[in-house]
Amino acid sequence: LGTQGGGILQVVGSRSGQSTGQLIDKIVAALPSSKYQSVTLVSGLHGSHIGVQGGQGALYSANLIGPGTTATKVRFAVMAAIRGSVAVVFFAADPADTKDFASGIPEGSAFDYVLQEFRWPT
Repeated sequence: LGTQGGGILQVVGSRSGQSTGQLIDKIVAALPSSKYQSVTLVSGLHGSHIGVQGGQGALYSANLIGPGTTATKVRFAVMAAIRGSVAVVFFAADPADTKDFASGIPEGSAFDYVLQEFRWPT
């Protein structure tokens, strides 16, 4: 999904079988290098959760190559959680703004809302 601020939001579910760390690493490794360049881990995200389920998360910086090979500095977060046999991975990216936002993600509160409201299958 595209966001009003030019960000990207993706939520993917699957059967579990890997750890949350492995799921995060898999998502980052799968980013196309033609589009995401100079990917760098910024920090872990303490207290990561998806809905009511605790998980693991990480914050990254990168250059996102757009139309006409224009590069935009972005920050993106990848969070993963497992509940029962279901794994969910959340990917959120925004044009970087490290001056006004501690995480560098201007739409962080909107992304957090999606994480808070996520409902796991029962």
